[in-house]
Amino acid sequence: MPEEILPPPERIAEACVGSESKEEEKSKWKVFTGSAIKKGVAISDWFAGYANAGSNRLGGERFWPSSGDFPLEIEKCVRILRSFTAEGVQVKPQQDEQSRKKWHINPPKVTKKIPPQIIRDAKGLCIYSSMKSAIAPFGGMNGSGLLLGRLPDGSWSAPSAILPNYYSAGFVYGLDLVDIVLIINTDEMLESFKTHKFDLTADTHISSGPLGAAFMGQIDIQLKPTPIYSYINSRGFYAGIELSGQVFIDRFDENERFYYWPGIKAKNILEGQVKAPPIVDPLYRALHEAETGVAQGGILESIQQSEIPEGPDTSALLDEGMNVLNEGEKLQLPPTPEQLVALERAGIKDELDEDYEKKQREEVRNLPPPPMHPNRK
Repeated sequence: MPEEILPPPERIAEACVGSESKEEEKSKWKVFTGSAIKKGVAISDWFAGYANAGSNRLGGERFWPSSGDFPLEIEKCVRILRSFTAEGVQVKPQQDEQSRKKWHINPPKVTKKIPPQIIRDAKGLCIYSSMKSAIAPFGGMNGSGLLLGRLPDGSWSAPSAILPNYYSAGFVYGLDLVDIVLIINTDEMLESFKTHKFDLTADTHISSGPLGAAFMGQIDIQLKPTPIYSYINSRGFYAGIELSGQVFIDRFDENERFYYWPGIKAKNILEGQVKAPPIVDPLYRALHEAETGVAQGGILESIQQSEIPEGPDTSALLDEGMNVLNEGEKLQLPPTPEQLVALERAGIKDELDEDYEKKQREEVRNLPPPPMHPNRK
């Protein structure tokens, strides 16, 4: 047999020294990156307190994630969901030319709610809050929230923590605190959310979700649902022309801490492989009330008149009667039908109603006394 050719001892020593140096460099790099990550998380947690406190002072929800904030995210998502279902959000009323003239002082406030059927038919639900800011030519958004999926038995999965991020470029400016509810309507779209990162672009076919009584006339929603409905409650100002893209990142570190499962993924949570702890019960209760209609209370749209509408133009009458009116006197005109309706809604009675009620009370008082029992003395 041919003799085995071995490298000289010097080569073996050099190889051993080289491998040791590479392992030492690798370990140093690991220590450096681990230390940098820890410091970055500590700085982010420190800044989160100031950012979320400022958002609360402006009337918004917390939007900056921090370590161990899963219980706070649950409380926040419950408030956001109830604001869209139980309380309702104010939207601009659709007015024609006649209504603009009638309500030119202050238009009525229209409050609308998400219909229970929308949530009942949803395959998934994404609730989050964010701060959107931009100074041309760049803008961005940072936020935090929770994602839930519909299980095969019709129940909701445990929530998964997410990080929505938004980047834009263009002629934009503004600062906006927004609460957003995304209704995921298809199983295919829910599957895309189960990955570590999901891009939300124009190809995703997002549309504004139907609100209030307008939903009743949109029969085609049940036949061909849009993959995602979006509901947005804005508290600031943001305007311009931009090219944007939005990405949802799985907060795997927070999910690991909350579910005590190292390496857990959003797919494991949304497919029902973990059981939600009792702290999630308020969120499930809010979901149940929203999809059964208890939260909406049977009212999907309400209109509140802030001002009594003006009557007809009396300038011509005043001009004609100025010669016969004494100083300090005013021309008294009967109320218009619109004013009567507004007064009735405000609980103010007119003279006819008061006279009618007075007449009814007098008729009741003039009724003969009831018959007495013959044995009663």
